[in-house]
Amino acid sequence: MSNKYAIFVFDATYNTATFAAEHTSKEALIVWAQQKFKENMWFAIYKFSSNEQLFGSRISATKWYLDHKFAGKTATEYCRCYTPMEVAFLIDDGEWYFAAH
Repeated sequence: MSNKYAIFVFDATYNTATFAAEHTSKEALIVWAQQKFKENMWFAIYKFSSNEQLFGSRISATKWYLDHKFAGKTATEYCRCYTPMEVAFLIDDGEWYFAAH
């Protein structure tokens, strides 16, 4: 599970990310996203880091880090000041939560 990636459609206007897909190959996710979405869409890719226990071991989650090696294909200058959060947590109930560090 260590080579697992998740891709999110990133809306820089609202600084939000929506889960789109998960795969073991970052390149396959990029190709899939470029075929599925418009060229002006931004994407955020997170790489799996570890399994975590949050809030005193009450909630299990997986921890993912933002992959800085890939950015949206055609971003406008207007949107360049926005960036996705650094860390994502996939909680065991399927919800994603983000943190700045």
